[in-house]
Amino acid sequence: MRAPRTNRCRRESERQCHKLRPVSFFDVPPRPPEPPPRPRPDQPEWLGPPKGMLPGVSTQEVVLFKTDRAFLRAHRFLAYPTGIQFTLNLRLRSADDHDHDLHWDLHGRRRPGRSEDDLLRLGVLWSDGAKRTNLDSTPPGRNTPPEPPVVMSRSGGGGDGQFSMTYWMWPLPPEGPMTIVCEWPAYDIAETRVVVDATELRSRADEAEAIWPD
Repeated sequence: MRAPRTNRCRRESERQCHKLRPVSFFDVPPRPPEPPPRPRPDQPEWLGPPKGMLPGVSTQEVVLFKTDRAFLRAHRFLAYPTGIQFTLNLRLRSADDHDHDLHWDLHGRRRPGRSEDDLLRLGVLWSDGAKRTNLDSTPPGRNTPPEPPVVMSRSGGGGDGQFSMTYWMWPLPPEGPMTIVCEWPAYDIAETRVVVDATELRSRADEAEAIWPD
């Protein structure tokens, strides 16, 4: 059966319109070629742990302070051939002590309008007498190796009175006792010292292994 004339005319009209579609006024330029991938520079060893490596794990942990208002411990010491990553775990008894600038105070970074007493002060003292705190000058750059040791915060977060902060210490400390020193005037915490066994940390670094050995 032949299609009705009206439908056939409609299809022919649509084909004619498609053929007569006007050329765009705008000449769209061709897409430029993709630039070659740029290799990402390797992270200097003093800025963080090496990538592609499983650390040796130490079971050491120390309580830096415990008061009626706050509690702080250092634990999860991860040992690499180039340094030590460890975690600070803070608990505040009252969540009312938490404000929006506390995150910066915990990393030892001064904010406008904040007192120096608000900063959580953290440092290490090696058995050879070398020391560094989180208040020393500015963070090291990528191009020039800093004077060791380096102690710097890398990441962290929390809320409702609970916080965790990751620190990187470069390079490996010498054998012997390593002292972690802490002070927090805003919370009436005087200078406190605890000792970690750096010899054990160095032995754990020997257990680190590359995930993809060359």
